[in-house]
Amino acid sequence: MENKKIFTSRVLFSSLLLLVFLSASFVLAQEPPSLENHQFYGRVTWNAVEARPQQVVAKVGTAEFSTSIKDAACSAVTNSCSATYGQSPDTLRVQGRSGDLILFFVDGRKAGNDTYRADAATELNLDLRTLAPIANDSGNLSSNVTNGTQTCLSNLNCTTWSVCSNNNQTRSCTDLNACNTSRVTFNQSQSCISGTGATAVCEQHWQCTAWSGCVDDERTRTCERDDDCDAKLTAKEVASIRSVLMPSESESCVSVAPPPSPPPPVQPLATCFDNIKNQNEEKVDCGGMCKACLSEKVTEEKKGLPWYLYAGIGLVVALGILAAVYFFVIKGGGGEALAPEKAGQLRNFFQRSLQQGLSKEQVISKLVQSGWEEKVVKKFLRKENL
Repeated sequence: MENKKIFTSRVLFSSLLLLVFLSASFVLAQEPPSLENHQFYGRVTWNAVEARPQQVVAKVGTAEFSTSIKDAACSAVTNSCSATYGQSPDTLRVQGRSGDLILFFVDGRKAGNDTYRADAATELNLDLRTLAPIANDSGNLSSNVTNGTQTCLSNLNCTTWSVCSNNNQTRSCTDLNACNTSRVTFNQSQSCISGTGATAVCEQHWQCTAWSGCVDDERTRTCERDDDCDAKLTAKEVASIRSVLMPSESESCVSVAPPPSPPPPVQPLATCFDNIKNQNEEKVDCGGMCKACLSEKVTEEKKGLPWYLYAGIGLVVALGILAAVYFFVIKGGGGEALAPEKAGQLRNFFQRSLQQGLSKEQVISKLVQSGWEEKVVKKFLRKENL
């Protein structure tokens, strides 16, 4: 009978610890795993006479992903301006399928393309100087010009660049559409190195390692230059070096706290009320230093369980009720509301999977296998009417 009571006490204590751990797991909100994406960053370069561009848009099929253009600077030597895009925190992350064609537009003007590669980070510089500029009625160049109700797009026909002389070369351009009658034919110039015909500016290029794991809500990487601009400048193959902002080597992230360690087992004190025959007791909790033992007619079964076991059972039941109320009432059956970025990723992934011919159940199964909670996915689909 003694062993039976000891076993019962230990089972109740272990159940209490397990319930406390499960309740803590319900309270900790877990961040859903990120869906794959391809990150792009770089510089946008344009002629100084053109209007400053504002936005880079990447298109994969009908899906669009955008970022703003920042930190513009112009050079009187090259008659051009440049700025960065896709830099943290306004990163440009594109979602697609392996091999998809990605088209890049700067304020509506197609400026480049690339191929989608999952979990890649690519520096892609967009040069608008090779595109046909658009003239306005004042003779300056801008993104578009409206004459009355009609929009005129320039159609330039330019000669080849002249021989490099005094570190400068020119060419003549004619707007075949004559959008600006006062500027139908005009000259353009650019810097060069006399006797070589080489371009006058070498732009820096950075190569970064993969991100480290998330430690203390921060992850890091190392970025180094991998261009040969310094050597070219020393060899006088270029006239100057254009600085490119070093990519960020650290960014914030969400660290997942490890589960709490269970408390060390409590060693019971030797007393006359511990349901154990110890000390100098004649029987369990009686005789010796404890009170005298009762008659044999008063059996161990009639003593019942000690008060603290009843208290433990009551605490287990109360915690179970609190956990059920939190999970089914407060959390509404599973999953908190997703952040807008996570909701957009999940919506695009689900729509692309349906276009590939997968059923709704197959898409849910695929998301669950990649780490998403099934209740979070189903709740999101009900909210989106998908």
